Amino acid sequence: MTADAVSGLTFIFVEASLISAGWLLLRRRGSRSLKRLGRYFVIPSGRGVSAIGAGKPSVYQAMDTRMERVPVLRSLFNYIEQQLAMANLPLKTSEFLTAILILMIAALVLQIFLAGGYTAQSPVILVGVPVMSFGFLKWRIRIRMGRIRKQLKLAISLLANHLKSGNSFVQALRQVTDDLDEPLKGEFELLLNENRLGISMEDALNSMVRRVPCKELRTLVQGVMLQHETGSNLVYILKTIHQTLQDRDDLRNKISVLTVQGKLSGVVCVAIPFLLFWLMHKTQPGYADVMVHTETGRRLLMLCGMLILVGSFFILRVVRFKY
Repeated sequence: MTADAVSGLTFIFVEASLISAGWLLLRRRGSRSLKRLGRYFVIPSGRGVSAIGAGKPSVYQAMDTRMERVPVLRSLFNYIEQQLAMANLPLKTSEFLTAILILMIAALVLQIFLAGGYTAQSPVILVGVPVMSFGFLKWRIRIRMGRIRKQLKLAISLLANHLKSGNSFVQALRQVTDDLDEPLKGEFELLLNENRLGISMEDALNSMVRRVPCKELRTLVQGVMLQHETGSNLVYILKTIHQTLQDRDDLRNKISVLTVQGKLSGVVCVAIPFLLFWLMHKTQPGYADVMVHTETGRRLLMLCGMLILVGSFFILRVVRFKY
């Protein structure tokens, strides 16, 4: 492996480590590390300066207030805030963006220190940190939505049983919440707290759907709101929704089994070029060195990488179904 390859792998590892450290640092808004960091981020106030966690306006609140005055930035902040809520990350938008900025600066300084100066890889690092951060956010949302989707069938079944025993919808929902685990338990608790504070059940349900963009949960909320408007049998509606979700899961599992061969073919097609290049490097080092140590060879490798990405994208599009 050449020095350039080792350097590139080192930078990728450093970026991942810095992002992980940043997320651990800002995982909880009231954590000790964040309060310690707030000592250095202060803004003027009426009586002096204020810091994070001091109960006075912080630099994050000032950023939120100033950015909301610009329509484009307000839309961006609202989108990031919605994504953070969907991922269940206790961070403000300004805190999330500040963490990305700190990680970008730290990664760039470390890259310059290791490489001995600004190189062609520096812009890649500046772009890679935000991309990896938002990619992590999307991954967390997908994992959380999958867990909620798995818990929803059990929650609907329990809710129908409690309603059949004579409980009201709020009482049944409270009993179901006690029997569930996270993350659906937290969403139901927030729903009940909003209703307890005076928000109507319809508005609380719509707020939960905005926080959790899950088709199955949206179907449940539509069924409950339909019962409130028309006065139909909610137990029958819940049983119908439960059976629909069960049929949908059966179809999803059947499609997954039928598309395994296509997914495996995509993995093989992506892995074969790398395997052949490794074998060529071991058996005929002269042939492989030409691709690494010459400008034309590096351009061809970049072209091959782009073609592999495009091919894998289309293969995944073929074997992926929306239901």
